Amino acid sequence: MAIRQKEETNFTVELTPMIDVVFLLIIFFLVATTFQKLEREIAVSVPESETGQAGDEGPEPVVVNVLIVEDGYQVVVGGNAITLDQLQGLLARRVASEPKTKALVRADGALRHQQVVEVADACRKAKAAIAFTTLEKKPAR
Repeated sequence: MAIRQKEETNFTVELTPMIDVVFLLIIFFLVATTFQKLEREIAVSVPESETGQAGDEGPEPVVVNVLIVEDGYQVVVGGNAITLDQLQGLLARRVASEPKTKALVRADGALRHQQVVEVADACRKAKAAIAFTTLEKKPAR
């Protein structure tokens, strides 16, 4: 009886396509994190809160930065200063395409309450849900 020997199979892994995919993923994540960082790099002194909660899952919120300037306050979205009417229009368009759109308001803690309410009203008129960012209050030592 003849014994069959296993044939040796030359198996090679092509690294070039895998390296291409890895580089594409690296580029994607670099670009994605750069856009995220842009909104959060604007210097806003958000207030502290003891009872704040983490946001829920859902579509990416529209980050609305409210800054103090010499003659009042300024609304900044996507790195661009806009008016309340423009904010309302932008949010209305987002809500039309994604009903669960949320406006994440990053208001400076030194703003007057009325100024923050004006921004919240513009968000509500666009039918967008509103969330406010705060910092976790550090315990006293």
